[in-house]
Amino acid sequence: MKKNVFKLVAVALTMIATAAVSTASIFVFNNPVPEDLLKNKA
Repeated sequence: MKKNVFKLVAVALTMIATAAVSTASIFVFNNPVPEDLLKNKA
């Protein structure tokens, strides 16, 4: 039982980490020049 639970936790953490990295990369690639956004707000 403990081994199965450990595997499930490991898989869940891996999926969360992958989703976080992919989301961060999307924001970075979509906003190569965040200075433009700052200028628009100002």
